[in-house]
Amino acid sequence: MTLLHRWQARLQEAFKVFKESRLYNILGALLTVLLIGTVGFRFTEGWAWGDAFYATVITTTTIGYGDLTPVTPLGRLFAILYAIVAIGVVGYGISRLATVVINTRRARQESRQLEQKMRNLANLKGHVIVCGATVLAQYVLYELLTHKHQIVAMANDEEALRKMLLEVLSLKDSEGEASHFMRLEHLGGHEGDDRSLDQLSEALGVQCLVANPMQSGSLLAAGINKAKALMSVLEDDRDNLLVVLTAHEIDRRMGQGQLVITTRATEDENVSKLKMAGATHVFAANSVAGVRMVLTIA
Repeated sequence: MTLLHRWQARLQEAFKVFKESRLYNILGALLTVLLIGTVGFRFTEGWAWGDAFYATVITTTTIGYGDLTPVTPLGRLFAILYAIVAIGVVGYGISRLATVVINTRRARQESRQLEQKMRNLANLKGHVIVCGATVLAQYVLYELLTHKHQIVAMANDEEALRKMLLEVLSLKDSEGEASHFMRLEHLGGHEGDDRSLDQLSEALGVQCLVANPMQSGSLLAAGINKAKALMSVLEDDRDNLLVVLTAHEIDRRMGQGQLVITTRATEDENVSKLKMAGATHVFAANSVAGVRMVLTIA
C-alpha cells in the first residue's frame, strides 16, 4: 500500500468516526458560540470585527483579557453570560472528543485482537473443540491441557467462559496434590482474579470463542473442518443434541466423517437419541457415577 493510499484510508476512517460520533453537532455548536460572541462584542463595545472575534476567542479559551477589556456595563454583562455559556460548550466538546478518541482506540485494539484470534483459529489443525462453560467443561479442559491437546473453548457467555478458565487455573495450581479431593480444595483459588478472557486464554494456551455452539457458523469459526474431536458438555441434553446434530451434519457435508463427537447425557433415555444424532461417544452421568462409586470398594 502506497503512502497516498494509507493517508486516504486514514482520512476515510476519520470521516467515518466524525460522522458516527456526531462530532459535527459539537463543531456546529462551537462555531455558533464564536459567532454569537463576535457579534455580541461588536455591538456592545463597538469594536471592529477582528477585535470582536479576538475578544471572543480569548474569552472562550479562558486566556483572559489584556489589551481588550469590555468597558461598558452592557459589554461586561454580555462577557459574563457569554463566558459561562462558551466555557460550558468547550468543556463538553473536549470531554466528548476525548470519549470518541478513547472509544476509537479501544475499538481498533479489539479489532486487531479479533483478527489475531481468527488467524490463530485458522492455523489450528487436529485440535479439540469444547462446547460449553459448565463444571464438567472445566475438568474436560484441564485433562485436555494435561495431555497437551490444542483446544478451542466455546460458549455464548463470555463471563461464564472467563470464570471457567479461572477454575482451570485453580486445578493447574493443584497439580502437585496426589488426591483428587485435595485438588478440589483449590477450586475458587483465583476468585479475585480480574484478568480478561483474552489474558486467561493466553496464560493457559487455550483459544476461546464467544459464540453459540449450536450454530454452524460458530463451529466453522472454531475450525471444525480441521478439528479431530468435538466435546459438547452443555447442561441441557437438548442443547447437546443440537450441537451434535450440527457438528455431524457439517462433518458429513464436508465428506470427512472422521470427527470424533463426544457428549454427555443427564438423562439415560437420551443416550440413544444422541447416538442417533451422530455422537461417537455418549456418557450417561448416572451410569458413570455409579461405576466410579463401585470402583471405590472393588
